[in-house]
Amino acid sequence: MGRRLLNGMERKTPVGSFRALLVHDLPEEQLPAFDRLVQHVMTAHGFITPAEAESILAGSHDPLNRRVPVLLTFDDGFQSQARAAREILDRYAIKAVFFLCPGLMDVPAEGQRESIARYVFDGESETSLPGSMRLL
Repeated sequence: MGRRLLNGMERKTPVGSFRALLVHDLPEEQLPAFDRLVQHVMTAHGFITPAEAESILAGSHDPLNRRVPVLLTFDDGFQSQARAAREILDRYAIKAVFFLCPGLMDVPAEGQRESIARYVFDGESETSLPGSMRLL
């Protein structure tokens, strides 16, 4: 899952900064790869909580061991993200930020795929989405 991503994280970054790792939909078959990515980031960089990220941005928090830590974020509020949080993040006690689309929170199950295609993927065809893609 993303050798380019991992290589890019090795670049020099100023002390007192952090990186944000944004995750979108995580189909079930990608969970093992996501777990390996989480383990790698934990070992090589360390994760920070949203509160620690806020503190770093305010200039009052020293990053972990001078490594460039990572804030994990999830975008658009897909059900697969909740599964990843329960099955993987809970195991490692990692906190993340979840960005939800308020206008999509009450979409009934039968209209979710159409709404995801239209509003999240800018009019993409509903048939091009994975069959399991649903909103929280």
